[in-house]
Amino acid sequence: MLPVIYGLVILLGILMLLGLNPFARLATSQSPVLRDPRATAFLYGALLAPMTLPCIGPLIIATFALGAGSSETLAQGLLYFLAFGLGFGWPLVVLPLLAAPLQRRFTGWLSARYTLIGRISGALLVVIGLIGLYSEFAR
Repeated sequence: MLPVIYGLVILLGILMLLGLNPFARLATSQSPVLRDPRATAFLYGALLAPMTLPCIGPLIIATFALGAGSSETLAQGLLYFLAFGLGFGWPLVVLPLLAAPLQRRFTGWLSARYTLIGRISGALLVVIGLIGLYSEFAR
């Protein structure tokens, strides 16, 4: 099965080298932008939050397990949990606010070099596919 996948990777790379995009007809989505940049930052934080949920479970369990002995230990554990939440959450709010001007410039830079980046990416896909095929058949 892997040789077929590597063949598809090589095919996609060749198409990219030729300047063809087999996915051009697929629908694209726009990033959500609201009128208030703080609301946009909050929205991005809310959208990224589900990715962090696996990290939160062990922290909550540890907080309550350590705090089961006394109310003082529980209060200290809850303060650690609050500090973790604030420390983790603030970057999710602040970074989108700070990154907006840089994002526009970087997007413009990428757009101006779309063809070159596509061809370099295609060449990389061909190389990756060939390495994969070589490693598959060199066993």
